[in-house]
Amino acid sequence: AAPSRGERGGGERRAVARMLIPLPPMPAGDATTSGAIASLKTPVLLVLIVQTVLCGFKIFVLLDIMGGFITAIGIGIGWYGWSNNMHLTFLSYWGFMCLIDGAFGLVRLIDMQVHSPYNFYESGKGAHTYNVIQTFRLLIPLSQLLGAVMAYVVFKRSQEPEQRRLNTYSDDAPRPSAAPQRQTFQTFQGSGQRLGDS
Repeated sequence: AAPSRGERGGGERRAVARMLIPLPPMPAGDATTSGAIASLKTPVLLVLIVQTVLCGFKIFVLLDIMGGFITAIGIGIGWYGWSNNMHLTFLSYWGFMCLIDGAFGLVRLIDMQVHSPYNFYESGKGAHTYNVIQTFRLLIPLSQLLGAVMAYVVFKRSQEPEQRRLNTYSDDAPRPSAAPQRQTFQTFQGSGQRLGDS
């Protein structure tokens, strides 16, 4: 049967979404993985706080509105995953976006410094403000890369219960017993009897 108009429309929308956002499927968490990564909730919180402060500096001091908005989206996804019992899927998206944003931010900083007539840090009158701004320019992409590392640590920690289950299953699995010994016998054994014998 030919697909209906609604089915065709839904398939086209999914195809467009895959072309616009070519992201791999992220891991899904459950109660077991949430318990395994519960100990990382405080480190993730600290990273998110640092990222939020630096993102505010990026927007309101450096006046990088577009870049700060993109950074804020990734941080918002991280806050959502953290507030939802360390939801592994959203934390994975957070780490993925932090990796991209941090890498591009670091490359952009290097490109600006290469073409700048000034050193990264200067000395002299009025250099203090310039050095502080340069420090924040460096810390912003580094904090994003730190978020990517933290998301990877969370993902690796979430895989430990599954690995333990696999190891337990392999230890408890019945091992094949030794092959049974083949019984040898010969046909027509014993003494024969003639018809009529008692």
